[in-house]
Amino acid sequence: MKRLMFREQMETSSRRRNSNIVLALDFLESHKEKLLRKSLNLLEELSELICAVKINRHLVLPLGLFDGVTKIVDRTHDLEIPVIMDCKINDISSTNLVIAENYFKAGFDGITVNPTVGWEDGLKPVFKLAHRLSKGIITVVYMSHKGAQEFYEQK
Repeated sequence: MKRLMFREQMETSSRRRNSNIVLALDFLESHKEKLLRKSLNLLEELSELICAVKINRHLVLPLGLFDGVTKIVDRTHDLEIPVIMDCKINDISSTNLVIAENYFKAGFDGITVNPTVGWEDGLKPVFKLAHRLSKGIITVVYMSHKGAQEFYEQK
């Protein structure tokens, strides 16, 4: 069976649940067991109301990529919901590729990248890898925190 491209996964999930809401599991909790339990409980409670789940380093660092986080990714996939890793890749191409390979290997359907790093020797190999694996890339074009304007709105 052919794997759906990321965009198709998102569209299917959104239509199925009549939702465009992405659940951001961005908790400040540091206790590993509480963090995992809280994430899985919230996922179960909201699974019919969301079209995707977004995970960032708030979960990956304390839980571990191939340990606790894969439990969340696997359960999310059991519910037929795509999972996005909000990693904002922003380095040289060889580093970016290692980051992307590991997140995709951990089961993430899509990742975020910061385009300021550029295409050549930046994001090009990440996009090629994502395309080959039917994974998604979400480009962060603006940040939501107060200080974002210090960079994004420079003249």
